[in-house]
Amino acid sequence: MCLLQRILGVLLFCYSGTLVYSGEVVQAFVEEQNGHFLLDLIMQIDAPKNKVLVVMTRYDRLNELSNSIRSSEILEQKKNLTRVKIINEGCILFICQTITQIQNVQQLDKDYLSIEVEPLEDNIKSSSQYWHFNAIKENKTRIHYSADIEPDFWIPTLFGSWLFQSRLLKEATEMINKAEKLANRPATSGYTVPVQ
Repeated sequence: MCLLQRILGVLLFCYSGTLVYSGEVVQAFVEEQNGHFLLDLIMQIDAPKNKVLVVMTRYDRLNELSNSIRSSEILEQKKNLTRVKIINEGCILFICQTITQIQNVQQLDKDYLSIEVEPLEDNIKSSSQYWHFNAIKENKTRIHYSADIEPDFWIPTLFGSWLFQSRLLKEATEMINKAEKLANRPATSGYTVPVQ
């Protein structure tokens, strides 16, 4: 990675930290390798783990967690496996893309989610994502998110790869912070998160 990309990455990381509501990005790694975008994020948010898990597994309401998710619907649900159709819209510079994903979400145990995206033409060639939720205090949750995403659409050369990496980091951070807000909504707001 060239020096300019590193400097821009540091500036973006510092800037993205100001967008965090009350959560904290403890560690962030985003890199492109041979057309694959690798993310490894560790974040802490101020919300109980059980409520965060409920919010993150409301698969038919994922649009509440990200401005880029236009819709999500459950296609099939079995014991620990849920197939979810998600439609995302996003732009990098002047290039906007609508991405339809079919995600196979497996709850490995009460604290782990594994997501495999089915390849669809002009969308995503492959994507593996893992979420781990860990209660570090009664009302504080540490979330480890890792992903390997191989897009099947054109990304502009020069700054395109860096901008796509930045977009992925911003999206993951936005999702976690919205989960925190939803998990902490008071019962009087009309949006309650049941305790499991």
